[in-house]
Amino acid sequence: MAQLFTLDVLGMNLAYVEKLAGPAMRSHLHQHTFRAEGCEFTLTTDAYDKAVQDMEVQITPSCNLPLEPLLGSFAGPAQRLQDLNFGTLQHALGGMFYADCLTLCGNAYDPSVYMHTEGPRALGFVEFQLSAQLVDDATIQAAHHWAQSMQAGDSEDYVIDTRFNCEPQKYNEVASKAFAPVRPHRLRFGHDLGTDRQDSSCQKS
Repeated sequence: MAQLFTLDVLGMNLAYVEKLAGPAMRSHLHQHTFRAEGCEFTLTTDAYDKAVQDMEVQITPSCNLPLEPLLGSFAGPAQRLQDLNFGTLQHALGGMFYADCLTLCGNAYDPSVYMHTEGPRALGFVEFQLSAQLVDDATIQAAHHWAQSMQAGDSEDYVIDTRFNCEPQKYNEVASKAFAPVRPHRLRFGHDLGTDRQDSSCQKS
């Protein structure tokens, strides 16, 4: 993991990754999931399944990797993955908040909240994304506060239709304060991560 949890993994040959981490547990649509040294991570590759385009690491107690090899001085006071919260990374790199859904989400899946940012030149303009599923009290309470503020400022439909994803800057300060102490469940980094949650909601606005 010391060789993989760095920006050097981007562009790395998938065959080389398999020499380091062993064969993937699962592969589907250019996404390959591995488990190594207590960490579960998923690599997205190009159309030929050759080069790594991005990496997503599950943040669990068994996966407590050092952050400096990935973020350098931008890791700030968070020295290891378990120390990272939304506020730490946003303070270092900035970022905008998005969500799959905040109210009337149904039971088909657990929606997530995301913070997306692009690193500076020193980090190769690599994009970073933290995400947390709405499954624990801290995350649910932060999401509720964000949603209540948007309902008061706009409307209930604005939140239900996730139109906030079209203009994330509008309530970003509210989301930033609400989620600052919340610990994410996943860290993803790479190029062209995109914010595809915008597509359907923005077409409705």
